[in-house]
Amino acid sequence: MNRRDILRLTAYASSLVLAGRLPLLSAGRQKSRPRLQKQSARQTSAVSRNIFTEPPAIEPVTGYLGQFRTVATGSMQAGFTAKYDLIRWRLIDNRTGKVRNSIGGSLEIVRKVNGRNAVYESVEHRTGQATSRVTTRLNCRGKLDAVVEWAATSDVIKGRDKQPELRFEEHGIVSNGTVVRKNRMGTVESSNSRILLPQEALLTLLAGDIVKSGDLHFDMLQNGLVIKPGQTMHYSGRIQIPVAGRTAAMDCYAQTGYGILPTHYLVDKDGRVQLITQENTNWALKELS
Repeated sequence: MNRRDILRLTAYASSLVLAGRLPLLSAGRQKSRPRLQKQSARQTSAVSRNIFTEPPAIEPVTGYLGQFRTVATGSMQAGFTAKYDLIRWRLIDNRTGKVRNSIGGSLEIVRKVNGRNAVYESVEHRTGQATSRVTTRLNCRGKLDAVVEWAATSDVIKGRDKQPELRFEEHGIVSNGTVVRKNRMGTVESSNSRILLPQEALLTLLAGDIVKSGDLHFDMLQNGLVIKPGQTMHYSGRIQIPVAGRTAAMDCYAQTGYGILPTHYLVDKDGRVQLITQENTNWALKELS
């Protein structure tokens, strides 16, 4: 079974998970046996083989990389505004494995810093049969930007007037390991043994060397609406990626855990997260200021 088959099976399994027909499983790190097949990206070393030069990191966006131009200015280590395109993945030929990528939305993340405190504001748009918009504001604190308070609004938008047809709002507070979440369905309290990090804060963490020096274990707040427990981020090596007109060297980080598909973050030498790949939902950096 090749990795394209695995991607298709993973997509099917994830749809069952979302439908509540399968339990959420942890995607632990596994050893991969080298295979003889054409690589999508070149290794940085001829001595040892890096499995991340093959499909796991970049196969979901192979149909897009030829037009992707890396962003060469800006930093994600202080205050910044990052804009990403949502790149969707679709297999169009089972025999050849040919895939098609298309832009299906956008993501804007703004980070504002005040001493040890940071505020993230994000807006995610997704288009399709229905258009969705998720707006999030996160108050964070400490070296890792742990979330202490947040508010999120999710809208489903239809029609030319772009008015919300459905809306869901949630507010959350973290205090002494207790998470309190409030929405129109009521109040839910839970406890977490690991630090709770918003997904937006991972950009800043990967801009430094925290994860390079050792695995990062955390719970993740996604879109200000869902908490994904038991996450691990680890450094997976430096790879060569074919982009528009050249080959770019990037550090690869892999995230695994409960309730997510394995996710890869591809970071350039200046700490800019250029690509985030997760099967059929991928993000490509468009602007950074």
